Amino acid sequence: MPRLPGKGWFADSVLLFALSAYLIWPWFRLEYLDSWGSIESTFIGDSRMLRERGFQAEWQPNWYLGTRFDYVYPPALRCGAAAVSEWLGVSTARGYHVYTGTLYCLGIVGIYWLVRVATGWRMWAWIAALGVLIYSPTYLFLRHFEEGYRAVRYMPLRLGVLVRYGEGPHISALSMLGFALAASWWGLRRGHRTALVLAAIFSAAVVANNFYGATALAIFFPLLVWTVALAENDAWVAVRAAAIAALAYGLTACWLTPSYLRVTLENMRLVSQPGHTWSILLEIAMLAAFAAVSWRWARGRTESAWTVFVAGGLARISLYVLGNYYLDFRNLGEPERLCPEFDQFVVLAAVTALAWLARHGLRGKAAVIVLIWLSLLPVKGWVRRSWQFIPAAKGHEHRVEYQLTKWLYENKPQSRAFVAGSVRFWYNAWFTLAEVSGGSDQGTLNPASTTAYHQVTGSDNADVVLAWLRATGTDAVVLNNPHSQEIYHDFAHLETFAKLPVLFDNGAGDQIVGVPRRYPGLARIVNLAAHRATGCDKPNIENYDHLAAYVRSIEDNSPRAAKWERLGPEAMRVTSEFEAGEALVIQETFDEGWHATDNAGRELRVSRDMLHFLMIEPAAPGAHTITLRYRTPPEKQRGRALTAVTVGLCVVLLVWRKR
Repeated sequence: MPRLPGKGWFADSVLLFALSAYLIWPWFRLEYLDSWGSIESTFIGDSRMLRERGFQAEWQPNWYLGTRFDYVYPPALRCGAAAVSEWLGVSTARGYHVYTGTLYCLGIVGIYWLVRVATGWRMWAWIAALGVLIYSPTYLFLRHFEEGYRAVRYMPLRLGVLVRYGEGPHISALSMLGFALAASWWGLRRGHRTALVLAAIFSAAVVANNFYGATALAIFFPLLVWTVALAENDAWVAVRAAAIAALAYGLTACWLTPSYLRVTLENMRLVSQPGHTWSILLEIAMLAAFAAVSWRWARGRTESAWTVFVAGGLARISLYVLGNYYLDFRNLGEPERLCPEFDQFVVLAAVTALAWLARHGLRGKAAVIVLIWLSLLPVKGWVRRSWQFIPAAKGHEHRVEYQLTKWLYENKPQSRAFVAGSVRFWYNAWFTLAEVSGGSDQGTLNPASTTAYHQVTGSDNADVVLAWLRATGTDAVVLNNPHSQEIYHDFAHLETFAKLPVLFDNGAGDQIVGVPRRYPGLARIVNLAAHRATGCDKPNIENYDHLAAYVRSIEDNSPRAAKWERLGPEAMRVTSEFEAGEALVIQETFDEGWHATDNAGRELRVSRDMLHFLMIEPAAPGAHTITLRYRTPPEKQRGRALTAVTVGLCVVLLVWRKR
């Protein structure tokens, strides 16, 4: 068992962090990366809106026709980026890069701690950390990655997915993974209560940054538990593992509610392919074989624990990544997203093999030196020129994403717009505006948002397109033709918008067109019986006849206007006259947190209409002013209480000492 950390550990950590920070130094100074198709834009916009609201956010009215703010993404990155920007007095774009860059460098330190905690090897812990910092073994196995990164001198993939794709949350979660596993290695043993609590805290940090990082934790943590239990021959290891899991969940319970998990799993179908039954069976068979071999070979042998863990981790992550690439192996999500984790375990396995080779006399040591020297040849180009492969943008005012959103903010600030492609990604990076879709198809509570996006961008029928725009309360559409500066050009049939009035044309391939609607705002008075008879429910949501009947109900047959105003992200007010048999539909997604009262203070029933929008039935005919407010749902209140209790318990466990 290695000694507890001392001054040398922390000195090494500081040096590793500094070296990592040097290699990516331009990242810390970035305002905007010169990669306008990157998904990092949505996290920047999300963080900006959170900071603007003083870190108090329950409802997100600007994305997906309205959704719960906590559904959109795990909270750590957006809260962290917003907090950094607040503390440093910089934009949330700069805050995002400082936050993700800091965690990136800490992730290299986490590898050092994992190896040194598990093995006691100081030199090999250094080599492992440096290996993860500069190498990507993925290029040896996945040809399309090798071809794609050849131009940037084989930049490490964990940095590449930051620079090219904006995967800040995933890499931030991966950065916490090493610390979580290192603390678990200690905490699963008797007498290391502090490490057990730290393992729970770091595990919660992994999950709170990203679910692909959480997937990696779910892959490796059970292997680590099995390894330690075998080595220690201690049945209590399983109990301590359960304690780590329970504490980690308690720390995340304030946002990781049952409904959050349900919505996330439903949304995963939008961004990933379904899994295969044979993949699940194959993984079970592999785990069973690993358990049998390791039980026979490593039970009671503490000196073999690290080798068993690395071998098991490498086998399992290889099944996910290489199995997907060569055999279409797939359980849940997109396995190729776990390539940075694959890199990490290949490096750990290589370092373990080199350490074994170095113990075999002078020839072994000489072979190690030669192998390390040869391995430096492919990456020396990136190490020498790492700064030039993190290109900063020359401002943002010249970009079409900024110019179009600025025009909408100045001319239609209270309207909901339909935007696509990179304009959609950056829509809330500078201004708070409502759109039909949202950042990244995560946190979608209303299926009409996703269906509308695909129909409006892909349909060649102008009537269908217009019906979806009116059904979702859309006032304007941002169009980008193939000559536009916009990146993705999602609209397949621009001719379907030819009859809509042009509100703005920049002369460079971009237009903003208006959508004819009978009344402004999101509130509509409908005949309740006729509205329910339209048949536009979830199973028939793409049926044009049902959709047309729904649009007639809220537009053509709506008897009079209702004055709608948003009082804030979590509040709305509607004023109008109502007759018997009429109801109010507000084109905002229904959720149990919405509550309505009339001008007499009476609580009104809030239900969901056929397109998942809010529907309120007045208490009686006449003039009414109806106020809607969003209150924290009970499950989230219970989750916050559980987190508060868990935090208190962690503090007690950290400070309590036996007499």
